[in-house]
Amino acid sequence: MVNDNHFGDYSDGLGKLFIGSRKREKTEWGKIGMWAYAASRAMDYLVTREDIDAEKVAVVGHSRLGKTALWCAARDTRFFTAISNNSGKGGASLMRHATGETVKSFLDAGSWDWFCEKWKEYHGHENEIPYDQHFVLACIAPRYILVGSAEIDPGADPKSEFLSCVAASEVYRLLGKTGLVTEDKYPVPDTALHQGEIGYHIRKGLHYFSRTDWLYYMDYLKKRI
Repeated sequence: MVNDNHFGDYSDGLGKLFIGSRKREKTEWGKIGMWAYAASRAMDYLVTREDIDAEKVAVVGHSRLGKTALWCAARDTRFFTAISNNSGKGGASLMRHATGETVKSFLDAGSWDWFCEKWKEYHGHENEIPYDQHFVLACIAPRYILVGSAEIDPGADPKSEFLSCVAASEVYRLLGKTGLVTEDKYPVPDTALHQGEIGYHIRKGLHYFSRTDWLYYMDYLKKRI
């Protein structure tokens, strides 16, 4: 695939094959795109297996791979659902008029190469980004999306993850679905909103993929498979 080498290092896997040491074009894919591409190639194999129901396959990820799961499902309609755990900015969380991580956060960490080069131009100008992450969620409609947040995860910005699910629900309703079913307020920790095609939960704790998260996701899916 491609390792998560930071600071524009594309020296192995798909990164070496498609980019290597040359300069990327402004809108050329980054590592999230490559990881999503690899997940779709795994799906290519799964559809050949007679012992697997290829119409009920989920793409799942935490943090940077939560971002990947959403992007993969948005581009590959074969996936039954996308599960995005604590995915934050560039994943389920809104960038505009939000708190949490900024473009600078990724520049400082060296993980800006998860995205295209043009993304860096919005450093300090996040509110001018011409789209936001609910657009990505909306591209998955009318299929299922599961988003999980953690209470003590300020970088991922759980409130913005929730609001992104709310905004994406407009597209689900246009398609005759319900999207996220919620009261007009932020959910408190240990709340699961699992009535609609978009499921959301927030749990206590930090930024990791917990047993609690898995149990929420399994409970939701068992009712729909």
